[in-house]
Amino acid sequence: MQQSKQIRIVVGANWGDEGKGRMVDYFAQTATIVGRYQGGNNAGHTVINEYGEFKLHLLPSGVFNPNALNVLGPGMVINLAGLKQEISDLQQRGVTPNIMISDRATLVLPLHKIEDELEEQRLGSAAFGSTKNGIAYAYADRAAKKALQVGMLRNPATLTTYLRRWYDWKLPMLRGLYGEFAHPTFDQMHQELRDQSAYFQLYIGDVAQLNTDHQSVVLEAQLGSLRDLHFGNYPYTTSSSVLASAAELGSGLMFKEPPFVTAVVKSFSSSVGQGPFPTAMDEQTTLRESAHEFGATT
Repeated sequence: MQQSKQIRIVVGANWGDEGKGRMVDYFAQTATIVGRYQGGNNAGHTVINEYGEFKLHLLPSGVFNPNALNVLGPGMVINLAGLKQEISDLQQRGVTPNIMISDRATLVLPLHKIEDELEEQRLGSAAFGSTKNGIAYAYADRAAKKALQVGMLRNPATLTTYLRRWYDWKLPMLRGLYGEFAHPTFDQMHQELRDQSAYFQLYIGDVAQLNTDHQSVVLEAQLGSLRDLHFGNYPYTTSSSVLASAAELGSGLMFKEPPFVTAVVKSFSSSVGQGPFPTAMDEQTTLRESAHEFGATT
């Protein structure tokens, strides 16, 4: 398969789980840059190739192409523990991913996951059906200018200052709403981030400095268009924009030519989470099993 030097964006036209991972894996075989531009590990792509079957949650599907640089863009929210596990799993199966993590991507911290769980419990029957990975709350903190960026891992003093500022703001707020709950101490979180810092130093970079001239670029979205924060079935959406128009900003890559957009659809629609779904079938087991309709995360 030959691919011209171009920028291609692959998005889901429905609710997600349309098979985007398979399409991205196909296009990524001849790409030189493959990137994610939004979301975190709250969803995933299933990829089946000569190495076996893989479920990717943060890493782009281009990790199986040794000639591709895989970019985790500034529009993402990243759980470092989850990312480290994904990298380790690939390495154990003979795949060495070539990745760059944007220094402007947002960190998902342990308290974000706890906050997600506590809020779903508080909402009860009105819960959003969150994957409880803390995605919405990391994005909320970014919008509130409180979040930590991946690039802070490169400067110990900056990391300590911003983590203390965030922790002293976040914990009292959560206690005020939810009461007392089990949580990591500041020192525990600080040590974990310092340990992760040592591991990820070589992966962190300024993706905006990458030159996309004469490159074959593939950018992949997470979830589907009906989960888009701005144009989806709000409030039963994800917390970022999954549309192709968000790809340039969220990837950190500059487009010097119009991109190609591939929207992936399937013959029936499926949806994970809560919210209205008027075409739901009463009996779903047969269709789910025949179509292998099981999410990579849920």
